[in-house]
Amino acid sequence: MYTSIGSENEPANRLHWYAVWSRSRHEKMVACALTNVRVTTFLPLVTEMHRWSDRRKSVDVPLFPGYVFVQILNSPEARLQVLKTSGVVQFVGNRQGAVPIDDKEISDVRTVSQQRINCGPYPCLASGAASENPERRSCRHRGRSRKP
Repeated sequence: MYTSIGSENEPANRLHWYAVWSRSRHEKMVACALTNVRVTTFLPLVTEMHRWSDRRKSVDVPLFPGYVFVQILNSPEARLQVLKTSGVVQFVGNRQGAVPIDDKEISDVRTVSQQRINCGPYPCLASGAASENPERRSCRHRGRSRKP
């Protein structure tokens, strides 16, 4: 079960993984800046071939564009240190606050990225796009007349 950051039943000295939303194309800079202030970061990268009009080059790009994973203590000081970093927008979470990520999920992503398996973001989903819940019926045609 996920709990929000800063809950009273969590010990303050335990390290948790969190996703941090960064400015567009600032993921590497954010990870470097956080590492310089001794915050443990994880930025999974994949290699893509980019083409320009005059050349082709393989480029390392984030597997999760716009996000960096950080491992910090469950304390307001640790959260503030991350939020003060240039390029950091906010922690990923819900209305109660940042939501920790299970260590197993981070280790699974780390394992996949170390094995250099060809993977990347799902190509048909765009940021902010509506997705369909398979448990609900589609309502795309509601209110429209259908032609037989």
